[in-house]
Amino acid sequence: MNEYLLHWSVTGDDGTIVAEGSKEVTCAPHAVVDITLGAVKLPKTLREAYLNEENLRKYEFLLNLKEETGYSLQTLSAAYLISSLFQVFPVTGARNTEQLEDIVRAGEIYIEPERFRLNGYDSGKRSENIIR
Repeated sequence: MNEYLLHWSVTGDDGTIVAEGSKEVTCAPHAVVDITLGAVKLPKTLREAYLNEENLRKYEFLLNLKEETGYSLQTLSAAYLISSLFQVFPVTGARNTEQLEDIVRAGEIYIEPERFRLNGYDSGKRSENIIR
């Protein structure tokens, strides 16, 4: 079983925090769990759209790449989007200078798209072959 501590907040359009809190979740690896954050609960359609096998494999790949390279998940996630074969402009936000530096650092990383396929990490390719 894995334990996770989720810190969350719901921010209004004007930037004010409507609700916030922390939630401890214990579950098996890759398990799907329903999480209620205060009175906020993600609809089933949103959970299915984002919490699926493909995204979990990408997340696992990024976690392994994070361990190998030392880059943050935010940096690697933005680098993945920037490196994709289609034109994309990631929209992200930073709460502090460290997060902003992570976002900017993503522009310095190129992940070769053919190496980021879902089997890219499983095939034994090391990070120096994936990132240049």
